[in-house]
Amino acid sequence: IMDALAVSLSEVELTSRQWEILTAVCRDHLLTGRPVSSLQLCRMQGLRWSSATIRSELAELEALGLVMQPHAASGRVPTREALRRYVQDIASARGLGGLGLEPWRSDLID
Repeated sequence: IMDALAVSLSEVELTSRQWEILTAVCRDHLLTGRPVSSLQLCRMQGLRWSSATIRSELAELEALGLVMQPHAASGRVPTREALRRYVQDIASARGLGGLGLEPWRSDLID
């Protein structure tokens, strides 16, 4: 069942706004190790949408299985699938094509 879920998640297309928000969540979470709130995304990451709009998109990303909310009053954290997409995007954007990523490839991409 998990393999089928991974395949279906990897086929999900995100809007540019959703991708920008997801990227900011991944980046902030990797830097701090803490859940990321919509207010943090507005102020610290410089996203140009209101916190209400960002909360709405975070709810959609949560429904897609790309972020989760560890506690009712906390921000969101990226799921394994979200981090996998984030790493793939960085690698392809920088032309790394796996350079330096081989030791983690099975954990992050497969």
